[in-house]
Amino acid sequence: MKSGDTLVVVEIDDKEIDFFSDGISFSFSSNIYKLFNTGTVTITDSTGLMLESLMLEKGSKFKITYGLESIGVLNISDFVIEKCSLAQSTSSDFLAGSVDLTLFSPWFINQSQKSISFHDRISNIVNIKTNIFGPKKYISDTGNLDYWYQSLEVDVQFLRRLVKFAWSENASGTPFTMFINNAGFFNFCHMRHMLDQTPIKELYWKNSSIGKQSDQYDDKRIAFIRKLDDGLSHSFKYFNFKQFSIDENGELIIDSQFNIKDPSGYKNKNIAVLGTNIDYSDRISTFDLFKRKEQEENRKGFAINETLHSFLVDKYMLIVPFDPNLDAGKMVSIAADTIDGEQSMRHSGNFLIEDCRHVYDAAKKSGFTQIIIGRRGIDNISSNYINREKLI
Repeated sequence: MKSGDTLVVVEIDDKEIDFFSDGISFSFSSNIYKLFNTGTVTITDSTGLMLESLMLEKGSKFKITYGLESIGVLNISDFVIEKCSLAQSTSSDFLAGSVDLTLFSPWFINQSQKSISFHDRISNIVNIKTNIFGPKKYISDTGNLDYWYQSLEVDVQFLRRLVKFAWSENASGTPFTMFINNAGFFNFCHMRHMLDQTPIKELYWKNSSIGKQSDQYDDKRIAFIRKLDDGLSHSFKYFNFKQFSIDENGELIIDSQFNIKDPSGYKNKNIAVLGTNIDYSDRISTFDLFKRKEQEENRKGFAINETLHSFLVDKYMLIVPFDPNLDAGKMVSIAADTIDGEQSMRHSGNFLIEDCRHVYDAAKKSGFTQIIIGRRGIDNISSNYINREKLI
């Protein structure tokens, strides 16, 4: 199906289906904190052909190619149908109308329980377990050479357990995450890898008080922006963070400690301070019975990876023109205006896409992309900025 510049091709059980004027609407999403990308699709089956012929049964393979044909940006995603329902019937004689499909990853559906052991680095084990993705994957190297046991677990359960211990010198003390993006690309990487990427696109926001933005289509213009805040309690792990262990003599040892009020930073960049009057000095992040040298990397990884969900503290939600090239795990650059029409130092800069949702409406023949972006620190704050002391 082609609507303007947007191309959508669907294959069900390896057979291409042409929806023509009936059209297809969809919403696909990916998130760096969630392993699986997901999708929902609405098909107008006015003749009842697909439902009556059992083409949309649970477990059927569903492959979709969508994107902007003019610039050659196409996402190809493989799913299986998890749920199929007739949302709105248009006939009393046969199954026809608006059909809603819930889509999920075929990798999860094909899992089976296993009992197996490994003596290897975590990154090598992840590479073995994700052969199904072929070249469509990126895996950051880790240390963590140890014995790892998969005991009556499916691969997904096993890998979710391993990622909590992943550690690498190249990570610069940042946590690991594992996710599949909207393009069906598997990622097992640390935050440092993602933050060091070159932004794939610059987006801009013009303050509406300066003048009405042009109605002319512009794929870089932000249509809607909202500041997000996960709240102080969500980020409490950054306050007086301590890691404890007990040595062979039974003595309590503080192995490491850092505080958001005195951050070491990266390349001399500070993180945005969330508060200065809270003390969680009694918090214990991890507790080992014995301090064993061969497990030191596992212990470091476990402590660092606890901070994953509170690592990025400056966040925004944006709606931009439909762009399948935007995806979770990629960097974008934001240029935002102040109320005086100058570029805002506070809200501009490079951000990591945490969450990405592509939405297309067949009836309106248009779509949009919604992204949640975040960063750990605020760069280039002007010396005379009114809230400078609170931000650095």
